Amino acid sequence: MQKISNILVGTDFSDSSHAALAESQRIAQAVGGKLTVLHVIDEELTEILKQKLNMPESELIKIASERLANHAQEVLGESDKITREILIGCPFVEIVRAAKSHATDLLVLGSGGAETDGVHAGVLARRCVRKLPAKVLLVRQNQHKPFAKVVACVDFSDNSIEAIELAAQVAQQDGAILQLLHVCRPVVPSVHGDRGAFAGTKFFDISLPPYPEMNYAQKQKDKLDELALELLKADYPDLEVESHVFTDGHRPSHGIVEFLKDSKSELVVLGTRGRTGVRSLLMGTTAERIVDHSPCSVLAIKPKGFDFEI
Repeated sequence: MQKISNILVGTDFSDSSHAALAESQRIAQAVGGKLTVLHVIDEELTEILKQKLNMPESELIKIASERLANHAQEVLGESDKITREILIGCPFVEIVRAAKSHATDLLVLGSGGAETDGVHAGVLARRCVRKLPAKVLLVRQNQHKPFAKVVACVDFSDNSIEAIELAAQVAQQDGAILQLLHVCRPVVPSVHGDRGAFAGTKFFDISLPPYPEMNYAQKQKDKLDELALELLKADYPDLEVESHVFTDGHRPSHGIVEFLKDSKSELVVLGTRGRTGVRSLLMGTTAERIVDHSPCSVLAIKPKGFDFEI
């Protein structure tokens, strides 16, 4: 796993930004990384203020800089290891540019409200998860303390292996339980559920003998346990780790979101690989749905070689 050295946290001074700032500081302290706090002044707002209030751009930047300094001090305290930056432009474009100029390994943003049901990640947050060639952590505004339950989504790809390692790092620093989660569709279509390719045929009218016990879920759980032992035992001997495998008749993303709700998890870590492996392609549909519907904070990891040009 690539070491996290440079952390960029975007703030709009909202409650969710407070939560994002606090978590980014915990990560920076744990990894000994550099933390940059960024506020982007929307270029359209800048033009309105300049015209209606006759406010020069330099004065606007000065006001924003003072507010950012107070905001950072309120949440993070005094620190000479924190860099503050004010930019003017399109927030998404400026975040991408800042991330590249600072060689950012991790972008942290606030996302969503205190009520988790029905709250989707904001447009800016989703665009950054899709496009930014770095890890992106979206922190819910009701996350006022270190994470207590961290879930790593595992499909046994290289991308999800990195998700396990990063989730373990966060769980260790926050004193959390690490839960490894694998969700799959039923091996055999259900007569009363998803009929798949057999829908509309007489296949299910035939009297079938019972299927042999495939024990698929237990085999996957054993695989998860072995993976946890291989990846985590040496570096995280005291970390509490749980393995969970279950089937979901809808789709993996549905099962993952339901697990997050039922377990009251506070952070989910997932890879965003698409099946094609094409650079700069939008993330896979499973990751897209989880980011959009997760009831908790989300840490998304890009596949190796991912890039994006504005």
